[in-house]
Amino acid sequence: LIQNEFCDGGSLHARIQDHSLGESELKILLMHVIEGLRYIHSNDLVHMDLKPENIFSTMNPTAHKLGSSSEHYQGGKDDDGMDSVYEELRGSENLVTY
Repeated sequence: LIQNEFCDGGSLHARIQDHSLGESELKILLMHVIEGLRYIHSNDLVHMDLKPENIFSTMNPTAHKLGSSSEHYQGGKDDDGMDSVYEELRGSENLVTY
């Protein structure tokens, strides 16, 4: 487990179990997971055990604020020829877990 800050909000699994995670908070958290995965993939690494028990958050919702709300989507084809959508995220580089 590698983290870059103290995550006092617990795991995503625990938050799902006790129903304490709102939709907007979940979206922000998952966007940061995407950022983290994008970062490690750009360094030729893979996670190998991505699951809610391995995703952590902070109690302070502003700690993972994305700064700018400007996002754009870019369609493309994966290596297998399937359509895909890529999201360009802008803002902080806070990585939740990887």
